[in-house]
Amino acid sequence: MRQLIILIPLLFTVTLYGQKGTATRKTNSDTTNLVSFIAKFDKTAATKDGYYLGGYVVNISYEQSKSLDGKTIKITGKVSIEKGLDSDTPKDTGRISAFRQGRAKDTKHIESPTIEIIKNKN
Repeated sequence: MRQLIILIPLLFTVTLYGQKGTATRKTNSDTTNLVSFIAKFDKTAATKDGYYLGGYVVNISYEQSKSLDGKTIKITGKVSIEKGLDSDTPKDTGRISAFRQGRAKDTKHIESPTIEIIKNKN
């Protein structure tokens, strides 16, 4: 009887590990939000949100921007779009909203870019 009590939990443990590990992994094969482009980095193109490169606001740290200044780089990352003031339909709240803050147009942001330095063939 004691052997049966030890054998049953052991069998459950072995059968549970028999499943493939990829069955529980969540893979994201959606590349519609993935973008890659080449640009010459200029640290004077800084804004409060990041650096304007190729029509995108790229989030790069100040230390990294010092080392990339003047170099040609390839940036790859996931794009998120922040809605601007023009894309929002004004709601009639009965109040005068003369002071609207923010960007007028939608902006495309790359928050965690992968940066690769392109070497020039000189």
